[in-house]
Amino acid sequence: MLIRRLTIHNFRGIRHASIHFTGHTLLLGPNNVGKSTVLEALDLLLGPERLSRGGAIEEHDFFNGIYRNDNGTLIELRLEAVLTDLGPDACRAFRPHLEWWDRSSSELAHSASRLNDDQCEPALRVGFKAIYDPDEDEFRCSSFFCHPPTSEDEEPPPFTKTDKRLCGFLYLRGLRTGNRALSLEKGTLLDIVLQLEEVQAAGMWEDILTKLRSAGQAVNDHAHLSNILSQIENRVHQYIPLTSGPRATSFHITNLTRNELRRVVSLFLACQPSEAAVPFQQSGSGTLNVLVLAMLSFIADLKQKFIFAMEEPETALPPYTQRRIVDRLRAAAQQCFVTSHSPYIAERFLPDELCVLRRDKTQKLTSTTVTLGESIKQKMFRRDFRTRFAEGMLSQAVLLVEGVTEREAIPVASERLSQNDQRYSALDVCGVTVIDAGGEGSVESLGSFYRSLGLRTYAFIDRQSSNDTLCKITAACDYVYEHSYSGFESLLTNTLPTTLLCQFLQHVRSWSTFPSIGPIPTENADANIIRKYVFRVLTSRKGDGYAAELVSMCPAAALPTELTSFLRKIADDLQPTGVTTGSLS
Repeated sequence: MLIRRLTIHNFRGIRHASIHFTGHTLLLGPNNVGKSTVLEALDLLLGPERLSRGGAIEEHDFFNGIYRNDNGTLIELRLEAVLTDLGPDACRAFRPHLEWWDRSSSELAHSASRLNDDQCEPALRVGFKAIYDPDEDEFRCSSFFCHPPTSEDEEPPPFTKTDKRLCGFLYLRGLRTGNRALSLEKGTLLDIVLQLEEVQAAGMWEDILTKLRSAGQAVNDHAHLSNILSQIENRVHQYIPLTSGPRATSFHITNLTRNELRRVVSLFLACQPSEAAVPFQQSGSGTLNVLVLAMLSFIADLKQKFIFAMEEPETALPPYTQRRIVDRLRAAAQQCFVTSHSPYIAERFLPDELCVLRRDKTQKLTSTTVTLGESIKQKMFRRDFRTRFAEGMLSQAVLLVEGVTEREAIPVASERLSQNDQRYSALDVCGVTVIDAGGEGSVESLGSFYRSLGLRTYAFIDRQSSNDTLCKITAACDYVYEHSYSGFESLLTNTLPTTLLCQFLQHVRSWSTFPSIGPIPTENADANIIRKYVFRVLTSRKGDGYAAELVSMCPAAALPTELTSFLRKIADDLQPTGVTTGSLS
């Protein structure tokens, strides 16, 4: 099966969302945008064990924690998913509830004339609703089939735990439930393996409990303990009658019930370099994730087809293991959903598998599938993914610059400004990523790309020789600042005090990469000579951190006005309403 569409109403921080999926999906977006909420919604809809565990929904699961209005009207939390690629078994099992999905429009086909169209396929639409019950002072929730439609006073047919198992949805919340995932409690990965292997769990647990009880005899037979038990029996017998058997008191290894036994049975693991086996909970975080991966591969071999969702598989893992986990998930699962902040994870997904989530001021969640367009080639996207694309797609906004010098120096200037002015929020605080476009020719294409994803897009560029180029860049970005110099190095050397430039030269002259361009001018030298010398140092050592070091030595008040005005403009744009950073523009 494949999940094609997910609709959310009044769930946690999302007032409304309608998200389409085509196959494997990596959910991208800043923190608290709703990535985990999307996976939780899928689990409520399709997770076989979710509703049976009790307390599936509480007041904080409703949008803004509001489950009834001031006038007492109850508010309903609703979720809906459309599934396709059902397979023969699912089509037979769900025949009364099937609808048709139009692949060309990515919508349900309602016209009878379209049902034999090659673009239409059988689809299953399932829903979930939750509402507060004031009489019982609790929250009621249920899963159901959305088709056929029912009247308002009629309950829709239930979508049961058995039905959900046919969908094969598995959700792992990363290390937050990593310990439980490897226990033998009901609904865990190990329990799923037992079910798929058709192990007779009831008989197995009875056999284990019987052996544990019999093991207690070894304790009772110990001479010292046996003597103590006899004396206890003699004294108790003076007050109450005891059994006439050989032993009225005895020690037992355990009094566990089956459910308690499931919780206390622990998997032990011996890893190199130590040979001692320890409980898996005491293994490193990375080892826990690898154990989970091993379990998933086991389930994949047994189940053949399943839909898998996982949060942040990169936690505590080196890049090569991150890639291996994702590759295994993609190969094993019919469809996988992953949330991540790792470029090593993201680069394993095709552009149209990258789903960027954004939430507007009304808390409506929107999703955008990455499309490269004509200006960005697939080869360039793959080659430059980590340096020009990955971090930007995970940001609130992007700042495009023409070269590596600006990329290194501008964040430093922003930090210096924030240290001097508490009203100003630095770029990192605002969630802005500075991206080296690699020249003015790429600013336009990257601006169009990021803007199409719903990101606020800024550009800080050199003085342009062509007005046509400036117009194209301006049209591609939300805000563009063209400073008055031909290069960033010229901006620094022509606006910073010469005393600071001389201090900078004395500071970096001992660096191993300092260029051999003649004797360093003294503080008494002509200002133009000093500026030209520093300009030669900066331009000959692009990417070696010289410009960033110069900016770090500069007092906030002495930073170039054109740069600080631009940085304040960004902070003003991204600040919550009513907060000002004292913009000079």
